[in-house]
Amino acid sequence: ECVACAAGKISGVASSSCTVCESGKYTDKEGESGCQACPSYQTSDPGSSSCRCKDSFLTTNNADEPCTCGPGFTLESGECVTCAFGFFKSATSLDACTSCNKVAVKGATGTSQP
Repeated sequence: ECVACAAGKISGVASSSCTVCESGKYTDKEGESGCQACPSYQTSDPGSSSCRCKDSFLTTNNADEPCTCGPGFTLESGECVTCAFGFFKSATSLDACTSCNKVAVKGATGTSQP
């Protein structure tokens, strides 16, 4: 007898039991035969019916870009990381950090030019 598994679980062909989707995968409907991989920058716990932003990301209301990096962070190797010294980012986005101008860097380092 076939089983219609709940969201977050799947069953094989002619299977009478359900298996949870593994971490990083999900099903959002009952009766699915396979788990879907979470989109970029997202993950899930085993048995999930949806994905969430990875820990270093902020959640947005933008369906096209649901996960982003906060101010002071940039996207590097699939994670949001702090801008390097001498760089900044004031916006919430996946954009790269911008180099500080010479005045800002001079003020940050405490040095002065003659």
